Amino acid sequence: MRFPRKGDEVPLYLVSYDIAEQHGDEYKPLWDYLERLGSLKVLYSEHATPFEKTALDLANEVHALLKRGDHLLVSELFRNGNPNPIAFAGLLVDRQKFSDLVNRYARSLS
Repeated sequence: MRFPRKGDEVPLYLVSYDIAEQHGDEYKPLWDYLERLGSLKVLYSEHATPFEKTALDLANEVHALLKRGDHLLVSELFRNGNPNPIAFAGLLVDRQKFSDLVNRYARSLS
């Protein structure tokens, strides 16, 4: 798989998961994978992730790294011409860094 280059317009997904905290040390492969994709951790269990394929493809990739009983939701983020297409508060990352990621990768609605 070719990872997105800076400036590419590719789908940007929000990957949300619930994992068993008592097994947190077993999820390093998941976090390494998301980092390799260029993900930005926006909340404790949510990453904004550029990915060239579909939400289902990404969900299958991530699901393979989860444990039995974990939960997963993958949804695409879009730009709509608005410079601030998403409302958020209390993210773990700088507000501008997250906005920059959305504006760099998220596809526009036609």
